[in-house]
Amino acid sequence: LNRDQKQTKPRTMASQCYGIDLGDLNFRQCAMTYSQQVPSIVRNSLSNEKTPAVVCLPECSERIVGDDTKLFSAPRATVNRFGLALAGETESLAFRTTDDKKGIIVQLDDQEQTVAFVHVLAAALKTLLGYCRLSHPPTTTTASSSPSSPATTTPPNTTTTTDNEKKEQDQQQADGEEKKTEEEQQKQQQEGEEEAATKKQKTEQQEETTTETTTTTEEPTVVVSVPAHFTDQQRGSVFDACCIAGVPSSCIQIIGSPYANILYLQQTQYQDLEKPQTVAIVDVGHSQASVIIAKVEKLAINVLATQSIPTGANSIDKAMVQGCIEHLKSKNKADFSSKPKQLARIERDCRKTKETLSMLEKTQVQCECLIDDNGAEIDLFFDVTRSDLNRFAETLVTQLNDASQKAVSSAGISVDDIDRVEVIGGGGRIPIVRDTLEKVWGKSISQTLDGSMTSSQGASLYGVLRKTNDDTKRIVNSIVSKADAARTVSQTIHHVDIEPAVPVTTEGTMTQEELDKQIETEKALQARDDGYLALANARNCLEEFVFGMKDKLQTENMKKALPAEKLSSLSSALDDIETWWYQEDEKRSADDWTQKLNDIRKTIEEWYPEVGAQLQKEKEEREQRDKELAEAARKAQAEEKKEPRTDQERIKFATERKEQGNKLFKEQHYQECMTRYVQALGYLGEVYNQEDEELKKQKDELSVSCYLNIAAAAIKEGIFKKAVDNCKKVVEIKKDNAKAYFRMGQAHSGLQEYKEALVALKKAQELSPDDKLITKEINLVTKKQTAQKEKDNKMYAKMFGGV
Repeated sequence: LNRDQKQTKPRTMASQCYGIDLGDLNFRQCAMTYSQQVPSIVRNSLSNEKTPAVVCLPECSERIVGDDTKLFSAPRATVNRFGLALAGETESLAFRTTDDKKGIIVQLDDQEQTVAFVHVLAAALKTLLGYCRLSHPPTTTTASSSPSSPATTTPPNTTTTTDNEKKEQDQQQADGEEKKTEEEQQKQQQEGEEEAATKKQKTEQQEETTTETTTTTEEPTVVVSVPAHFTDQQRGSVFDACCIAGVPSSCIQIIGSPYANILYLQQTQYQDLEKPQTVAIVDVGHSQASVIIAKVEKLAINVLATQSIPTGANSIDKAMVQGCIEHLKSKNKADFSSKPKQLARIERDCRKTKETLSMLEKTQVQCECLIDDNGAEIDLFFDVTRSDLNRFAETLVTQLNDASQKAVSSAGISVDDIDRVEVIGGGGRIPIVRDTLEKVWGKSISQTLDGSMTSSQGASLYGVLRKTNDDTKRIVNSIVSKADAARTVSQTIHHVDIEPAVPVTTEGTMTQEELDKQIETEKALQARDDGYLALANARNCLEEFVFGMKDKLQTENMKKALPAEKLSSLSSALDDIETWWYQEDEKRSADDWTQKLNDIRKTIEEWYPEVGAQLQKEKEEREQRDKELAEAARKAQAEEKKEPRTDQERIKFATERKEQGNKLFKEQHYQECMTRYVQALGYLGEVYNQEDEELKKQKDELSVSCYLNIAAAAIKEGIFKKAVDNCKKVVEIKKDNAKAYFRMGQAHSGLQEYKEALVALKKAQELSPDDKLITKEINLVTKKQTAQKEKDNKMYAKMFGGV
């Protein structure tokens, strides 16, 4: 748009949108801006695309969301004495509540159930939006203001003509005119004066109505994709949860996952739509499935029919779990049907078995050390074949068949009229499900889309494209028309009309009074979280300082700087503090831990000045290294702005980031090298082609290398939990990787989890029996374990010696 078009309608495309896929097993989120070519995947704090859909409220800790809930075996809440965990039963929005003492399932009534759902989901959404906003800070956009509005600052890159610029332009024009004849100068001067007077008059008339460009930070739009069978009540509860999570009601959109799926397909398959296609997308999720049939064109989607069922792949898990329970009853005379913790373990192993049977004809459910009513340990070994899997899947297969036929009937077409059938979701990989769908639709099914991220990416696309007018259509279509000739894949978003309109929920079920009450409750819960986080942070600061100081005292430089007697007395003072924090006291506050930290710092400053001098010297050396790193980062910035367009380019970019990380690792810049490895994994996470074996091999090899290197750097930095998590990622890709088990053992040792460390190291030794380094580490961990036991015994003797 040129400068004379200030009064045209403003762009109404959202400048930024977060798309969230509200799955029953996992949450996924993407971010999208008007200037982006495709949605970007937002990873969580562990660099994972998915976040487990579980929220727990421990008794003495902040609310926990996602992967970290695995650390809590019995979720609890001080609010109502019950721990809340997302059950995944979306047909009733039921939530499991575990009574900590009796270990039974307690069913909430409808009102309690709704409130529980809203607060648990709000806690999850706050965490997910935190990941989004950390990865994609709010964008600066333009807004209009009347002359009476407060003055605002014009951004540096805003194109406007100031008085000084006009004077410079006039001066440049005058300089050029010196070359002309005197008559031409006089004539042009007269014309210039008349034109200037006319422009001045027009400017004065337009000042009252012309808007000025200002900078505002627009609140991102949040689009949540929910299962298609969600009722209005359920959608409204999701909307309420978003409000409680802090999202303005005007920025919330709740849409069904089938519409997000078809929109994502239309945007990404743009180059194949020279002719209209009739497409069916079958989404087989964890606890729901849906079918959508639509006629798709380059700039239009005509939805012909949708169908959904509240049954997904977890129905197979439940049937398999029931088979395991019957097997335990007949063989071991033990009933585990009313033991939620044991059932959760069995269900997890059944899910893994289901995935294995997609590749093998026969396998076994293995779940060891189940505890019966008498406290005895029972090992479960339940043989399952592919035919058993087919039997367990009968309910899902039957309902999918009916839903597909109803969708075709509602669309008023035959299966022969459908050009393409796309299957997404984890359940679509099950052989019996895939075979059934091919029979129903009468053609080979396609699985070219990324089934796990389709809904979240489609939701973010919908958020960006949800508001359009003639101006934005013209802008976007212009971009598309210019790119069409050169592009081979879809590289730009483009406007699309969807008929009939997408059903969108834009209001909740609670009254404003009820919502305000729940917002206040959420504030109280947040205050509770902040209190526990402050306590944990204060304790971590003290522990970090003490352990860090102990490590520094062992360095050669510090031993040279500090006399032997001072070195010994300072080590003893640090040991005393460590003994103090092991003496658990529930009354200790964050201030107590902070005061303890301040005391030891003051002691070191007054009595051990040599320590401060040595640390200052090391600080100056680090600052010099940081300057060198800043220069290297500046050179790398230009490369980071480039975006790969093909899978081969993504592999290339990932390789470059990994090599940069390797160089930084060698220079002992461990935090910076981990950043490079995570960037490499980000590129690899967008390599979706699973049919190219060579490409898949390259992706897996690079992923294994990056995860292992992150683990190695994390061990160097003392971030042992992160090292363990990354080693587990390697084992998921390559089970026989000895290096992964070796570093996992090192990390567990750093966490003082010596039992787990020895298990991992012995596994590494099995895979690589001739590796002397593994044997050496096993011996070292064994000595540490023995020393820790002796230390604990002394501490307990000191604590209870007077009893």
